[in-house]
Amino acid sequence: MHPFVRLRLPCGKQVELVPGDLIGRSERAALCLSEPHISEAHAMVSLRSGELRLLALRGRFSVDGKAHAQIALKPGLRILLASRKPLIVEEVALPPMVPGVSTEGLPPTVVAPVTSLRAHPVPEVLTGFQPEADAFLWSTGTRLNARVGDGPSREVVAGDEIEVLGRVFRILAIPIAELTRAPTENSSEVGAPLHLILNYDTVHVIAGPHRITFDGIGARIISELAAVRAPIAWQEIAKIIWGRDAVGEDVLRER
Repeated sequence: MHPFVRLRLPCGKQVELVPGDLIGRSERAALCLSEPHISEAHAMVSLRSGELRLLALRGRFSVDGKAHAQIALKPGLRILLASRKPLIVEEVALPPMVPGVSTEGLPPTVVAPVTSLRAHPVPEVLTGFQPEADAFLWSTGTRLNARVGDGPSREVVAGDEIEVLGRVFRILAIPIAELTRAPTENSSEVGAPLHLILNYDTVHVIAGPHRITFDGIGARIISELAAVRAPIAWQEIAKIIWGRDAVGEDVLRER
């Protein structure tokens, strides 16, 4: 079973979102809200500190009349995304174990309800159905199924192995407790914070006596990441930088 939050939309429809899912105006968002006051990547569901949380990205949201950058998702919560029509939290599920996958050169990675695998040139675990992928994993709610290419599908459980073009992927059961620490949380291994001077086309990164300057596309990417202030899929940043003139994910990936 995957961790998820079930939201009720103003129209009465219910949708389930999992960690990493985006809410926004973009057609690639897991919950696409086609409204002019909603940002392309407005907010994201995240698993951190033992909770499912909603993180503000390029937009803001409010609960009980108070603006939030992030909030723990609890049943009954009424969330306003720059609108008078609320999203209502119906259910939050946090199972003790979640399905994952690993292979040589790839650390244990949680799989989404639908996951695509690439074996070469480097192993990749991609969220959603990617037609050009080498293999697929998908959940029925209680079972995890796998299919390599156009071959037959089969149920898989923790400990099973899937051979994909000569590469072996292993199915895991990952304790959710291992996934709940925020990746941006300070620890004893983190040094002094970096100081960023952002001018969009030019960015200065300062760490003590050291300074590095970025310009052009690199500076713009850093500036957009700083504006988002939260984890975000690389495709969303790429579309912000290059717009929709670059057709297809492969073109964006090369850029």
